[in-house]
Amino acid sequence: MNDDLSALCGGLSDADTGRRAAAAERLARLGPAGRGAAVPLVRASGDADESVREWAVAALEELGPPDVGDVGALAALLAEHNTER
Repeated sequence: MNDDLSALCGGLSDADTGRRAAAAERLARLGPAGRGAAVPLVRASGDADESVREWAVAALEELGPPDVGDVGALAALLAEHNTER
């Protein structure tokens, strides 16, 4: 993952809602180049803020298939979500 992508992924966890939303928006605009952000974007899709959620989902729609290396982490998120219910 390049430095810009790492910084944007980190921005998805920022305490400031505006910064989280801006990071998700920038990732959405990256399209497939942001594939390495799939896991943090899935986490951000559950954000308390609606704009962060919407941009995270928009980014996920633009990424295409996730990297093979992210499948295990995505499956773990799914399992975690299913045990919370």
